[in-house]
Amino acid sequence: MHTHPAIAHRLVRWGLILLPVLALIVLPWGVLLPLNVGKYAIVILGSLLLVASGVILWLQQRHVALARWWPLWTLLALPVAYVLATLFSPHPTNSFFGESFAFDAFLPMAVVSVVGVLAALMLRARKEFLSFFAALFFAYWVAWLYAAAVAFYPQPLAVLGIAVAPTLVGSWGYFAMWSGLMAVLSLIVLVGFTFHEPRVRLAIAATLVLALVALGIANVSYLWWLVGAAALATFVYSITTSRYIRPSHNPPHSDATRAQDETFPAQSAEAEFRPSGFSVASLLTLAITLVFLLSGSAISTPLASFFGITTVDVRPSWQATADILQMAYGSSPFFGVGPSLFWREWVQHRSVSVNTTPFWNTEFLYAIGFIPTTFITTGIIGALAWILILIAFLWSGFRVLVLRPTPDPLWYLFTLASFVGGVYLVALAVISTPSFPLIFLLFVFLGVFYATLRNQSGGYTDKVLSFTENPRLGFVVVLSLTIVFLASVIGLFVVGQRVLAAWYTTKAQLATTIQEALAHLDRASRAAVEDDMFRFATALQLSSINEILNDQQLSDEDRRAKFQELVTFALQNAQQAIAYDPKDYRNYVVLAQVYESLTALQVPEAYNRAKEAYEKARELNPTSPELLLGLARLEVARKEYDSAKEYINQAIALKGDYTPAIFLLAQIQIQEGKTDEAIRSVEATTLVEPNNPLNYFQLGILHYNEKNYRQAVGALRRAVALNPNYGNALFFLGLAEYELGEKEQAQQRFEKIAELDPQNALVQRVLRNLKEGRAPLAQESSESGRPPAVGTLDELPVNEPNE
Repeated sequence: MHTHPAIAHRLVRWGLILLPVLALIVLPWGVLLPLNVGKYAIVILGSLLLVASGVILWLQQRHVALARWWPLWTLLALPVAYVLATLFSPHPTNSFFGESFAFDAFLPMAVVSVVGVLAALMLRARKEFLSFFAALFFAYWVAWLYAAAVAFYPQPLAVLGIAVAPTLVGSWGYFAMWSGLMAVLSLIVLVGFTFHEPRVRLAIAATLVLALVALGIANVSYLWWLVGAAALATFVYSITTSRYIRPSHNPPHSDATRAQDETFPAQSAEAEFRPSGFSVASLLTLAITLVFLLSGSAISTPLASFFGITTVDVRPSWQATADILQMAYGSSPFFGVGPSLFWREWVQHRSVSVNTTPFWNTEFLYAIGFIPTTFITTGIIGALAWILILIAFLWSGFRVLVLRPTPDPLWYLFTLASFVGGVYLVALAVISTPSFPLIFLLFVFLGVFYATLRNQSGGYTDKVLSFTENPRLGFVVVLSLTIVFLASVIGLFVVGQRVLAAWYTTKAQLATTIQEALAHLDRASRAAVEDDMFRFATALQLSSINEILNDQQLSDEDRRAKFQELVTFALQNAQQAIAYDPKDYRNYVVLAQVYESLTALQVPEAYNRAKEAYEKARELNPTSPELLLGLARLEVARKEYDSAKEYINQAIALKGDYTPAIFLLAQIQIQEGKTDEAIRSVEATTLVEPNNPLNYFQLGILHYNEKNYRQAVGALRRAVALNPNYGNALFFLGLAEYELGEKEQAQQRFEKIAELDPQNALVQRVLRNLKEGRAPLAQESSESGRPPAVGTLDELPVNEPNE
């Protein structure tokens, strides 16, 4: 089927206008595709479609118009840097696509860079630029309506099958970043231009108000600094500017764009430069910025409470980023540690002091900012690429906005808005980690800015390469375009397969049975292979092993056969995970856990294999107390309690408030029959450290195990007084209070835990039992059920944020 070039042109241009907006506001349908995967799919698949469509258009036209403006082509320096870094990466597959759909990878960054260039080459007419900015403002209003609906009416959206996120772009932190951009753009329009249509000005002013409200709710200081700087600049501009320029009837256009602008002539523009004036909008924005910066959370907390919103901005610090950059450049200075692999450097080189924070076991995909992350992952070549892009961009902006400004106010608006918007998004990428749609929007803004330069007095013209006039050059160009087209088609298929694999993996996570989950994982692995699938399958098979060992209806022969089969599959999956990525410590952990389960059954060599795997994991993640606790459990399985205590002490040395280590130590003391001695020792510790809730938790569970419930309640109440959200202390406190007959108080404890850990099935069961008059841990079909001894529990009952 033949498509007319003019129609194809319009389709590509409208795609460039709408795709960035759709990436911001479209949510994946249902809950089977995580939000980050859905956004990744929209950006990558949509961009590949645009690139393929652009190639088809050029082939149909038999010529391609290339910009004679070198700064535009610096955008392609980034894909070049990424492809070199990917080739030298320790895991090229993850660096190519992005591990866990991270966008610090070759394919995502190549796609957004090429789309930026495509926008500069394709967008020409006034109405296209106007449509781009109008779509961005309209999308922001849609996003605000959604955010308000989720805040006040979340249930109807869930019933419709929509994956309910706090905002259309994800977290409120991301929405605040977008809001900062909209505030900056609104100020530029309000300060620099007068609209003959009052409704347009009112809509822009309302957008500014909404953006400031969103910024106030999130109250992120660096966003206020960026918006405040824009407000100050526009306020000074409004006071000092004295030029008044009406729309030119003959604005400078390239020959290629003049014909397209006939439908939107300069004299019909609704905007014009203002004479010197006083910008109330800028002054009010600047005042609001100062109020929020100086007041801290005094205003934002009531605002966030009204909307029921919590904003968390957690990233490695500048110092941690600098330390890891130094480590990375010490080992691989030119090509970095590999795109998408920052998290490995983080777990290997992070400071022990991180263990004192609630995010001690978070594997950060990015550093303090996105661009600093790329300095680490792509090395010096990536840093030089970014520096070249930014220098070219800033030089172009200074040249066309200050040295040679256009006399046409509407084109000046487009150029100024795209430049300042680009500067804002670049600054955001330096000091924070925006979402992928915002990074995509950054490159689109760069492309839109370069596209506006055709219409500047100091702008550029295009060089038209005809395939027919110069056959030799035409052959090379056509061959290159054909390769790009085929690469886009292949990319659509491969990325589609990876998204499908993520969909099946999510279905596996939501499955109600182990067999169903394994079936979905099998389908996922057929679409695309990832080591997290093997780790998940291993965990499921370990659960199956526990079920079989506890199934009294099976004969010994059947139990032995199924046990051997499951162990074989679990070991195969763990070893496949290691084969896929031998530098991922998590793969060695799952292998160690398989052998750990066999160690408890006294399988020969299982202990040595488990210990080897844990030690290998510790080489890749040396500051994790979890791995030391795994080694301690190994020693407990062999009843080597002294060795276990050594590992526990090392774990506590790394993380002083590590409750699982204290819990295991209490279990060991109980197994050794030294509970009274342990109680005296911990009581002495509480005198030395009277404000450490961990000591009171240990003391409480020791008393609880000895059925000294009154003493247990006293110690655990002290732990809860020091840390009101101490879930495990609340759990055992509730059990002890129940034993003392304080049933209402016990129920309140478990209701508190349910607020802290709403997905905890055990806590929900306890609450049902208490409300129906049964013992806390009774089976729902039975009136019996006494609280278990601490020594019989395999793990802590509550998952706490810092554990």
